[in-house]
Amino acid sequence: MKLLHRFFVRSDSRRARDYLQQVCDERVIALRKLDETKRLADRALKEAMELEAEAFRIEFFGNRNLVRSAFLESA
Repeated sequence: MKLLHRFFVRSDSRRARDYLQQVCDERVIALRKLDETKRLADRALKEAMELEAEAFRIEFFGNRNLVRSAFLESA
Protein backbone atom coordinates (compact mmCIF):
# COMPACT_ATOMS: atom_id res chain seq x y z
CA MET A 1 0.00 0.00 0.00
CA LYS A 2 2.84 2.38 0.83
CA LEU A 3 4.38 1.67 -2.56
CA LEU A 4 1.20 2.66 -4.41
CA HIS A 5 0.91 5.79 -2.30
CA ARG A 6 4.50 6.76 -3.22
CA PHE A 7 3.77 6.28 -6.92
CA PHE A 8 0.68 8.48 -6.68
CA VAL A 9 2.57 11.20 -4.81
CA ARG A 10 5.48 11.07 -7.28
CA SER A 11 3.09 11.20 -10.22
CA ASP A 12 1.17 14.15 -8.72
CA SER A 13 4.33 16.11 -8.00
CA ARG A 14 5.62 15.44 -11.53
CA ARG A 15 2.34 16.66 -13.02
CA ALA A 16 2.41 19.72 -10.78
CA ARG A 17 5.98 20.56 -11.87
CA ASP A 18 5.06 20.07 -15.53
CA TYR A 19 2.01 22.28 -15.18
CA LEU A 20 4.03 24.97 -13.37
CA GLN A 21 6.63 24.87 -16.14
CA GLN A 22 3.90 25.22 -18.76
CA VAL A 23 2.40 28.21 -16.95
CA CYS A 24 5.83 29.85 -16.66
CA ASP A 25 6.54 29.30 -20.37
CA GLU A 26 3.19 30.81 -21.33
CA ARG A 27 3.85 33.78 -19.04
CA VAL A 28 7.23 34.43 -20.66
CA ILE A 29 5.62 34.31 -24.11
CA ALA A 30 2.87 36.70 -22.97
CA LEU A 31 5.40 39.15 -21.47
CA ARG A 32 7.42 39.13 -24.69
CA LYS A 33 4.29 39.86 -26.74
CA LEU A 34 3.33 42.64 -24.33
CA ASP A 35 6.81 44.17 -24.62
CA GLU A 36 6.67 43.99 -28.42
CA THR A 37 3.21 45.58 -28.42
CA LYS A 38 4.41 48.42 -26.21
CA ARG A 39 7.41 49.04 -28.46
CA LEU A 40 5.20 49.09 -31.55
CA ALA A 41 2.76 51.48 -29.87
CA ASP A 42 5.62 53.82 -28.88
CA ARG A 43 6.95 53.75 -32.43
CA ALA A 44 3.50 54.45 -33.88
CA LEU A 45 3.01 57.37 -31.49
CA LYS A 46 6.39 58.82 -32.43
CA GLU A 47 5.62 58.50 -36.15
CA ALA A 48 2.19 60.10 -35.67
CA MET A 49 3.77 63.03 -33.84
CA GLU A 50 6.33 63.46 -36.62
CA LEU A 51 3.61 63.37 -39.28
CA GLU A 52 1.53 65.89 -37.35
CA ALA A 53 4.52 68.21 -37.02
CA GLU A 54 5.24 67.86 -40.74
CA ALA A 55 1.60 68.57 -41.64
CA PHE A 56 1.64 71.65 -39.41
CA ARG A 57 4.87 72.85 -40.98
CA ILE A 58 3.45 72.46 -44.48
CA GLU A 59 0.20 74.17 -43.48
CA PHE A 60 1.93 77.04 -41.68
CA PHE A 61 4.77 77.71 -44.07
CA GLY A 62 3.02 76.65 -47.26
CA ASN A 63 5.11 77.28 -50.34
CA ARG A 64 7.21 80.02 -48.77
CA ASN A 65 10.90 80.08 -49.32
CA LEU A 66 12.15 79.55 -45.76
CA VAL A 67 15.36 81.49 -46.28
CA ARG A 68 13.67 84.53 -47.81
CA SER A 69 10.88 84.72 -45.27
CA ALA A 70 13.37 84.50 -42.37
CA PHE A 71 11.73 81.37 -40.98
CA LEU A 72 14.27 78.68 -40.30
CA GLU A 73 13.35 75.07 -40.13
CA SER A 74 14.43 73.43 -36.90
CA ALA A 75 16.14 70.08 -37.21
